[in-house]
Amino acid sequence: MKNFFTKNMTLTKNIAFTAVFVVMGILLPMAFHAFALGGPIFLPMHIPAILAGLLLGSFFGLAVGVLSPLLSGLLTGMPVIYPMLPIMIVELALYGAFSGLFYKKLKIPIFLSLPIAMIIGRIGYGLMWWILLQINVHMAAPVFVAIQTGIPGIAIQLIIIPLIIAAVNPKVLKKVRIIFNRSVVKQAIDMIDGGEASLVIIKQRKIVHTDIRTGISAVLDLLENSPDLLDKSIVIDKVVGKAAASLFILGKAGFVYGLIMSRPAKSLLDEANSGNRHNVLVDVIQNRTKTGVCPIEQSIYDIFNPNDAITAIKERLEQLRNNT
Repeated sequence: MKNFFTKNMTLTKNIAFTAVFVVMGILLPMAFHAFALGGPIFLPMHIPAILAGLLLGSFFGLAVGVLSPLLSGLLTGMPVIYPMLPIMIVELALYGAFSGLFYKKLKIPIFLSLPIAMIIGRIGYGLMWWILLQINVHMAAPVFVAIQTGIPGIAIQLIIIPLIIAAVNPKVLKKVRIIFNRSVVKQAIDMIDGGEASLVIIKQRKIVHTDIRTGISAVLDLLENSPDLLDKSIVIDKVVGKAAASLFILGKAGFVYGLIMSRPAKSLLDEANSGNRHNVLVDVIQNRTKTGVCPIEQSIYDIFNPNDAITAIKERLEQLRNNT
């Protein structure tokens, strides 16, 4: 049931953003026309379709690519109904669909997926001109002229769109925070390396909390007694296993830096879009005697939901305390 509601919320959000991108596709050409900026030169209607594909996926990118020129043509007369409207519908639909396919679905880096999608869109543009050329010779214009005219717009797309995608990517924003807090992060790492702390919390470029205890208890106490310290913080921890990662996610930590981090912990943080970094990446977190896997990590081996993990962590801690 939870997955059902989550999927519906995501669909609703994507539909809402699709509507926003369609409106942008209508208003941007109007703004360029109002300020006498050449639409064929700067290609303002292309950007919303490409952004929709990159951010929302192929289906929604295609939808924006079809609806933007269609509604713009009907409402404002730009593009003209024939021959440019069908040409632009095909071109923009290909931009949106293939940018989403390459970047969102196939995970191809944007510096490759964007220009490839743009090339495919231009091929569609050329094919539509070829089709119309067979219908009406006088209304067909050489494709290379349009491409040459639009070179400034193509350059703008190749520069601006990756910057926009980077700016709205939560992981990129969180990595930027690490850069701005570099000096205090180094101070925290030095404290851990020097044995002065095992856990350090940074907020507003200041160290606001330290704990010398090793193990999950320090993180659990922080989550239960001082959750505000974790919220949007930078966490520097000596060892980050899957259990600690679960608690940091529940505490809404802004960035998790593990001097040692397990692969399951990294995967969990990545899935939650939590910024993270490590000095050493290991397969598992060992117990204190280095003779096996940490018992807390064992307790959540098959658990991937942080809300379920905290219950299992507490139960295992209680068992360990009763056995000592």
